[in-house]
Amino acid sequence: MTFETFLETIPRIVKEKYPKLFSQKPGDAFNKLLKDHFLPLCEALMKPGTNQDFEIDEVDNDCVLILHDAHNGLKELYSLLFPWEIRRTVEIDVLVNRSQRALHALLRDFDICPTLINKNQVNRLWSSLILVQPKNCQIALGLVPDDRLELGTCLTFSKFLLMLYHISLKGYEEDLNLGPSPPPEKLLVLLERMELSQGFQALSSRVAKFGLLPSQAVIHRVLYPETENIDEFSQASGDESELADEVVDLDQSLGLQLSPMGLTKLEENIEKIQHIFQ
Repeated sequence: MTFETFLETIPRIVKEKYPKLFSQKPGDAFNKLLKDHFLPLCEALMKPGTNQDFEIDEVDNDCVLILHDAHNGLKELYSLLFPWEIRRTVEIDVLVNRSQRALHALLRDFDICPTLINKNQVNRLWSSLILVQPKNCQIALGLVPDDRLELGTCLTFSKFLLMLYHISLKGYEEDLNLGPSPPPEKLLVLLERMELSQGFQALSSRVAKFGLLPSQAVIHRVLYPETENIDEFSQASGDESELADEVVDLDQSLGLQLSPMGLTKLEENIEKIQHIFQ
């Protein structure tokens, strides 16, 4: 709804709400609507902490890296599900309503709502990003690799990315396993969840070709920053060597004479055995 349309609806609201007073003193009826409804609503929206579920000052740097690297697949997904945002062939109020409905359908089909967040949270998120907090526009733009790659009019591509970031934080906030995890891990799990959903599987091959996850190099970098400059295969080989040494030490300390097959079985279960006696 545009501001002009909103202004045009107010007299009709006043007439329906206070028909008798409106017929006698339209000005008094309008003042009553302002005093009893509009002003209290405005004060509630202006209070600090309103929509605080989705208020942030900045986005985690590793999450920015993830979204930049997964940009192509996410852009294809956005273009396919919100084409009117790009074409701009409809009136703005029609566009807003269409995008909001499409967002709800996306979150339902991609196993996000109501599994991770409920409809009320989705509506608050929409209000926070689209209607209430203009500062989110600048934060959102940082999630696009280049400002020239921005798409859309209302639910822009950058706001779509910021919405996914918010959902990953809020959706896994109380999860027993992921709750304590850092934001990058939560975002990666959300993107993987979307890829495995029936909604994604039903999309065209154009989107599936790119996928929604970043490259393996980026995933390794954000999940294992301490091994960023270490070759994964040499690291794995080192781990296997250390494990083999542990098996030999255990064999010698216990005075056991195990066959090669027995050593193999012991090696496979050494971690479980160690855990039992910790």
